[in-house]
Amino acid sequence: RSVKDKAARVKSFASFLRKLYENMQDKDMTGYLSRVKACVEGVDIFDANAPKKIEELLKEIETEIALLKEREQARAQSREISEKSIYLDGRLSDEDVAKFPNVYNTFNAAIDAAISGTEEEPMKMYIAPYVYWIHDPASESTTSAYGITKSCAYLHMIGLTDTPENVVIAGNYGHDEGYQGGNWTMFNFSGDGLTLKNIRFGGYCNIDLEYPLDPSLNYPKRTSNITQCQIANYNGDKLYAENCDFISRLNMMPFISSRRALYVNCHMECTDDALNGSSQAVYLGCDLEFYSSKPWGGSSGVTLLDCDMTICHINTGDAVSQYLSKGAGRFNVIDSRFHHEYTAPVYIGFSDILSDTFRAYYSNVTVNGEKVDFSHNGAQAGKGVDITGTEFLKAYKLVDAEGNVIYNVYNLLRGRDGWDPLGQKELVEALGAQDVPTNISARASASSIESGKDGSVATITASVSGPQSTQYEQGVQFIVAEEDKAYVQLTVAEDGKSATVIGTNNDEISRKVIIRVVSTYGHEAAVAITVTPSILEAPEFITQPTITQNADGTASVAY
Repeated sequence: RSVKDKAARVKSFASFLRKLYENMQDKDMTGYLSRVKACVEGVDIFDANAPKKIEELLKEIETEIALLKEREQARAQSREISEKSIYLDGRLSDEDVAKFPNVYNTFNAAIDAAISGTEEEPMKMYIAPYVYWIHDPASESTTSAYGITKSCAYLHMIGLTDTPENVVIAGNYGHDEGYQGGNWTMFNFSGDGLTLKNIRFGGYCNIDLEYPLDPSLNYPKRTSNITQCQIANYNGDKLYAENCDFISRLNMMPFISSRRALYVNCHMECTDDALNGSSQAVYLGCDLEFYSSKPWGGSSGVTLLDCDMTICHINTGDAVSQYLSKGAGRFNVIDSRFHHEYTAPVYIGFSDILSDTFRAYYSNVTVNGEKVDFSHNGAQAGKGVDITGTEFLKAYKLVDAEGNVIYNVYNLLRGRDGWDPLGQKELVEALGAQDVPTNISARASASSIESGKDGSVATITASVSGPQSTQYEQGVQFIVAEEDKAYVQLTVAEDGKSATVIGTNNDEISRKVIIRVVSTYGHEAAVAITVTPSILEAPEFITQPTITQNADGTASVAY
């Protein structure tokens, strides 16, 4: 393009912005438009630096156009401003905010104004693109363990964008980095029904904040130390997060809750002890970046459906070990993929220390396209149970008559109140999969038995249950490995729900026997029983022993 063409393009953009501005209700663009006009008028098209100046101006204008489009979307979605439908826009001046009720320009003011809603009439907070700090990022320290504590039922925070990185809610204190009382946390929320959409929640203690829409809002990390900067605790049921980013490193904590939580198409970055490990936490279509080997501190039954996990460790040796959890706990990993760029071998496991009876489930999981069994290169064989092709898989994944995949979130999270955040109820019920069992438990009445001793018996009982605490009348198998059959005699009860075990160990040492309990659906549990050989009575002496004191200071015993 010629310089004159570029100048014409700039003026055309300026005209467009002015017309767009005239259609906007708020007045915060006046200063920007005046600056654009002055810049355009000040460009000397015969100056050798004119093309560079114009290109820089064009880049600024294109960025502002993107912002204006975001804001126009914001206005379209939040026209009905009210006490339970408030609007937050960090670009508004204090004067503009003062003109309109229920309009705010700081996150703290907006969240303070939020009042509890109901499932039918939630409390909605519409958030325009901007970077919203919940405290002064330049502040050296705080004495509060939480940035914001809030109780608000059915609060919906909605970023008015399709790109979460455009709506950033940020904090940057950390453990011993601005806060000396332990682990610092941005939010302590309570109240059922919290919904989060199109927002980036960032703990920027040890990562830089980069904001492409307006680089003037970039902010450097507080420290290079990877310390705890936690995003949120959540004391409530029915957490729903869609198209959100949760970014920090150690103990990231994306609204950690022990009750039902669904993360849909979310992006997360973390090191260790960071993710929600509840048995009622479901991650669907999420993109997870692991910067260390144990992103979950523990798990009581986390479910990952159609997720991508990228291994981003910096310090690696001859091999890379990627576990899911620091503390051993059950996972259910379905149709998910690990990715990495290492030349060293990468081993995948559930945790580095697993008991003999540990079991977790997976189906169709790959590492760089190759199937993986979570055995950490064979060292933990049998701890992961492949449920591909079983009825059990229907608890997590369905395929309809047309071959369409439906991830069965309704079965996992509907509870007793029919929670259905993805609107799956009708489809799942049509496929008969609204109450597929997800759990099996097995216990032995004794952990150790003695061979040949009357009454030394272990009774194994098993039960199958579902996420709604339903108990199922389902048969189970009790399985002893071939190499252990010589050490126990197992008798299954007529109802198939229990079995008795007696010891038949004729060796001179004890034997640990693992007994697998497998349901007809494909659930698996295991119990461990130590089987000792018969303990014989001590023999009687034919003659009583005698002790002789020797002259050299030793003693002799004869018997």
